[in-house]
Order: sequence, then C-alpha cells, then structure tokens
Amino acid sequence: MPVLNVYSDTSWSHLSNWPQYVENYALLSDTNATAFNVHISGVGHLSLTDLALESPSLTRMINGQKSTTDTEYCLKTINKLCLEFFDCYLKGKGKFTSAGTY
Repeated sequence: MPVLNVYSDTSWSHLSNWPQYVENYALLSDTNATAFNVHISGVGHLSLTDLALESPSLTRMINGQKSTTDTEYCLKTINKLCLEFFDCYLKGKGKFTSAGTY
C-alpha cells in the first residue's frame, strides 16, 4: 500500500524514540518503493497546516518557536507532493518521487 508521511522538525528527530511513531520509523528504513517519508525542515508541526496562514502568531506560540521556512513555500510543497502522490497512486499518472527533505 502506498504511504506518504510528511514530518516537521517537531517529530523528525524523535521518530526512533516516540512509541507512537514505531511504524513510521520502520518505514524510514523500509526498502519498499511505495513508502515515502518527507521532512519539511525549519517548521513546527502546526506549520504543516493552514493555521500557519490564518494565524501565524498562534502557530508560532503552539509550535514553541518561529519557523525558519516560509509558510507559503511549506504549504505549496506539501500540496505539490500530495497531488503528485495521488496522481501516481490513485489515477495511475506519472511516477512519484521525493527529494526527502525540503
């Protein structure tokens, strides 16, 4: 089954330590060609959501720090990756590839 995981700095460095990410961490070393792990660096967890556009102050407060990656770049990257992933695995169009870290 194709899987696309998108991570922020909040969880990326803790995948091997946090029990709720056991299966996610296993996918990092899996050689299965349909498991993709993407890390958006310089952002907190809520920066991966539209809240970062609607309320940057609240996002920064909940994340615990200001993002060093532009919000629009972050969200456009996620949208682009998701569309390419779904086009490939739901519509059978093209091939999905990922740089891994953005």
